[in-house]
Formats: sequence, structure tokens, C-alpha cells
Amino acid sequence: MAVVTIDGRRAAARVYDISANGARIGRIPDAQTGALCKMELPGYGTVIATIVRVAGDRFAVTFPPDPALREYMDDPEAVFERLRAVSA
Repeated sequence: MAVVTIDGRRAAARVYDISANGARIGRIPDAQTGALCKMELPGYGTVIATIVRVAGDRFAVTFPPDPALREYMDDPEAVFERLRAVSA
């Protein structure tokens, strides 16, 4: 799970896929294509992302280019472990 903030509203959302370029996340209220959101990544911090697609029960975001974020994403399994720990 990740904590996502859209228009000042925070919600926990399931992360289906994540990389240094973006993520696919379980849909939360107010998710609209083109909107900005904040995504809290445990062990990294907050990333400002742009919602690029809303479809069904999920939405997709892109992250801005950031060398530190790329390094954080070098081990995808570790990233998912951190995200799982948030929901525990």
C-alpha cells in the first residue's frame, strides 16, 4: 500500500506496479487524468506524480526524472517489501 494525496485528501491505495518512471495504483476518489498527486514511498519520501490514465479500478502516474528515485527503484522487490510493510 502507498499513501497517495490528491487535492489535500490522503488515502491508502494498493500499488500494482512501480518503477522509476511511474506506478499503477488502485483507484482512489478524485483521481483524474492530468492531476498532480503526492505518493509517499517508504524509505524514500514523497514524490510528486502526474496522473496519466484512469481506467476501471486503477490509475497510472508518471514520476519526474530523478537519479535518487532511480537508485531507490534499483531493487523492485525491496520497494514492494517496503510498500507491504506500510499496510501491515
